[in-house]
Amino acid sequence: MNLIEKPLPENCYLTQLPHPKKTQIVLHFTAGSSAQSAFSEFQRRADGVSTPYIIDVNGAIWETYDETESWSYHLAPQALWPKGSQDQKTIGIEIANWGPLRLVKDILCSWPANFKNPYCSLKETSKYLKLKNAYRQELYFTKLPAAQVQATCDLVDMLCARHGITRQIPDANFIETFNPTIFQNWSGICSHVNYRKDKTDFCFEHALPIWDMLGEMGYK
Repeated sequence: MNLIEKPLPENCYLTQLPHPKKTQIVLHFTAGSSAQSAFSEFQRRADGVSTPYIIDVNGAIWETYDETESWSYHLAPQALWPKGSQDQKTIGIEIANWGPLRLVKDILCSWPANFKNPYCSLKETSKYLKLKNAYRQELYFTKLPAAQVQATCDLVDMLCARHGITRQIPDANFIETFNPTIFQNWSGICSHVNYRKDKTDFCFEHALPIWDMLGEMGYK
């Protein structure tokens, strides 16, 4: 596992006590091309929104702060719990990935600029995934490189061991469902779509390589 220390400034995360036990890992994608672009955005915001880990496309894992001593905002504000309380119990992992792509003529384009950033052509099938059915109105997604999938699963396994997080993923009925009431008290691995109905990180098919590998590692 290629773990690189890349500390964020202290205004990008929080250190308030007490630190509740970590019960959950939440997967995100960055909607960008690299770990550096996500890191730079966290620096620009300087408002406590970040994640302790960013996984680059080549599988390098950037550790931005010590999640055993600090925490950051990475979930949407919810009326169901006091601000920050759920963020403190969860560990966010950002995976460098453009996420959804939209077809403009025969070119798939990524965010930002209202999906006008050219990414690849339809002929470059190794670079994108077309879902069987659109998820939250999105049909095309950026593929996850094998090295990034492996790094994600290795990191998840390390964090589960470190914090005693249950080695499980949501079952088929909930894995891509918005249901913060259930996930508020759930222990295991989930993704941002379980907390935000306006997000697509990660729909089931997009993250399938991760779920499959975790399954091979004994996650249920």
